[in-house]
Amino acid sequence: MPNFDLKTGKVIGYDHLQAGKNCQDAIASKQFELGDGQYSIVVIADGSSVAKSNPHLVHSEVGSQLTVDFLLRRTYQYLSENYHAPIIPRFLFDDLIQYYQSILVNQSFFSVQEKVEFVNFNLLCTVLALIVTPKYGLILRYGDGIIIIDNQVFTFDYEDMPPYPGYLLIPQHLKINPSQLSQGFEVTEFDPNNTQKIAIGSDAFVANQELIPLFWNHHHPNQIQRNLNVWSKVDHKLLDDASLAVLEKKGE
Repeated sequence: MPNFDLKTGKVIGYDHLQAGKNCQDAIASKQFELGDGQYSIVVIADGSSVAKSNPHLVHSEVGSQLTVDFLLRRTYQYLSENYHAPIIPRFLFDDLIQYYQSILVNQSFFSVQEKVEFVNFNLLCTVLALIVTPKYGLILRYGDGIIIIDNQVFTFDYEDMPPYPGYLLIPQHLKINPSQLSQGFEVTEFDPNNTQKIAIGSDAFVANQELIPLFWNHHHPNQIQRNLNVWSKVDHKLLDDASLAVLEKKGE
């Protein structure tokens, strides 16, 4: 049965640092044992800067943190209750939209436009998540980012205009037609028993794929975080906020 070492990190992008912006990424992770072995969950959310004309109003890091915390808790709940792993993504997306809707219910909006602005400024983020069980490996995606499974690299780039789950909260005649948006996560499956290493990262790495060989084979538990700090604040390679999670199979 597979056992993986998990390392994660998050750093503010150099351009955001220079502009005095907050880090709009969020990442949450958990490794634990159930009766049949090791389980790993990672969730990354990359907040939007959609309101470029009013950057001081954008706090998408709020939605990013709420999103990763919620999806981590809910995924852990489903796995603990012995749900069949491959069907969990179907439930998670509906759960996430309902969670966003519950946030909106508790706000005091005077108009539909205020509601739209609240969503645009606070609840827009892409999602990239990893679930590894003793039998199944699942990667969930909504929006851009990078996925690596052994030597296969998959990149997703929407040129700063990715879809966000939060767009489904906005009425059809305002902003975007929800029928043009996916109603669920795109899921990539892999066999953890025949996989040696996996990484998921926010879209900052799409433009910095030369860093991929440096993701692996670190012994220090904080080395990924150390590397991100250097790549952003010293080398100025990561201009955008960056989050990264790396799983490597433990030696037999």
